[in-house]
Amino acid sequence: MGNKGSVLIVDDELGARESMRMILKGKFDVSTAESGIKAIELVKEKQYDVVVLDIRMPDISGIEVLEKIKQMDPSPEVMMVTAYAALDTAKNAMRLGAYDYIEKPFKNFDEFREIVTKGVERKLKASRTHQLVAQLEKLSTIGQMASEIMHELAAPITGVIGYSEFLLSQECDDIIKDSLKKINTEAE
Repeated sequence: MGNKGSVLIVDDELGARESMRMILKGKFDVSTAESGIKAIELVKEKQYDVVVLDIRMPDISGIEVLEKIKQMDPSPEVMMVTAYAALDTAKNAMRLGAYDYIEKPFKNFDEFREIVTKGVERKLKASRTHQLVAQLEKLSTIGQMASEIMHELAAPITGVIGYSEFLLSQECDDIIKDSLKKINTEAE
């Protein structure tokens, strides 16, 4: 991922696409796509932290692209953008995994930048959480293996302790008794 978050902007309108790219460039590693089909191809090739999707596009809708992206890889955060605001569309996008929704043209460039930043931060936190869970699973496996090894070693060591104590209770010379005491102490 690098120092900058990676963002894919998907909009069929060149002006809107380039405006969003200009707002975000410098702060993020920004790629663009002019269609939903191209966006899906790019997501197959590279991992993005945030995908900014126009809802209305001629080839495939942003909602369909959202669904396909989340099926391929649920990790990118997806932000929906549209000039045709509709509450049902926003609800549907959120239900399918979008984290935010904004209308264009933007009244406030800082708000747009902040929403994208929020998505990059969400992706980073999710990635860290995933790494922590993986580490905990590894530690759990190591702990389980250690427990099984201890169990496997316990039976023969218990036998060594028991036999050494039994032999110590028998008549024998001092050299053998000293050796049996060392065996018993080390086994314990």
